Amino acid sequence: MTSAEVREALTGPVTSIYMPFTRDGEIDEGALRGMIERDIANGSPTIILTAGDSVFDLLSGDEIEWVTRVTVEQVAGRAMVIAADGSWWLGRELEWARRVREIGADLLMAKPPEGVSRPEDYAEYYAALGDEIPVMIVTNVFAAHDLKFSEQTMELVLERAPGVVALKDDLIGEFITRIAPMVHDSWAVISGGQMKNHLFTHPYGCDGYMDVFKLLQPEISDAYWSAIEDGDMDRATAIVDRHDRPFFDAVCSVTGGFRAGMHAALEICGIAQRYHRRPLYSLSDEELAQLRGRLEEIGLGQ
Repeated sequence: MTSAEVREALTGPVTSIYMPFTRDGEIDEGALRGMIERDIANGSPTIILTAGDSVFDLLSGDEIEWVTRVTVEQVAGRAMVIAADGSWWLGRELEWARRVREIGADLLMAKPPEGVSRPEDYAEYYAALGDEIPVMIVTNVFAAHDLKFSEQTMELVLERAPGVVALKDDLIGEFITRIAPMVHDSWAVISGGQMKNHLFTHPYGCDGYMDVFKLLQPEISDAYWSAIEDGDMDRATAIVDRHDRPFFDAVCSVTGGFRAGMHAALEICGIAQRYHRRPLYSLSDEELAQLRGRLEEIGLGQ
């Protein structure tokens, strides 16, 4: 894909895969395929596998490959597919980059392992992967470094790694106010997590954002993006305050935090079951009913 095509596919709200499980902890293939169909029907131009939302820490290497294959197969060219990884060392990561290219993913969201200590080592890592498949950087790896280090790294990557085409930001704050203007002419930029993160990042150069409502209640996403396109920040802020903040307050407040709450929201909206692999927590019937009430107050549910 060209840089322009990548930017177009990352403009607006895009969706990630929240790995669905059965009560017994098996990956629910039917729910996974149904989630992808719902995302595409609701207008997401990109389907993203992420190490976080897709809980790669709970999956084996074989399962990660299988899920990537199923995702590409189900999308069937109707949206851009971004694969993810397990934060592997460069040799294994290169093997994985070749594999996901063969499977048919369009980009690889590359997350280096912890402990990288020099900007030039990050640049070498991204450059090598970019020779195999277009690369998206995920910024949470830079939480371990100061801003000067991060800026030096981005300068080197821009210079040495032409295969990098996109950046997903998880850090917000001062980090992205400095980094987004530096890279946005060359790379597509999206914010992770919430509408409010996009609302913050938008003035500095941000094409889109990862959005839960495109999956759960697309009218909310559509209303927010319409406000952004109209340049109506007051209307966009009102949607964030009415839906985005209360949703994340609700799902993050349950036992088990966001992971348990988000999977419960999938069940409440009729998309997948609430369950997680042990020892992660899954909400009880009583807890599910309480969360359902809170989500209904902000316009979510079947």
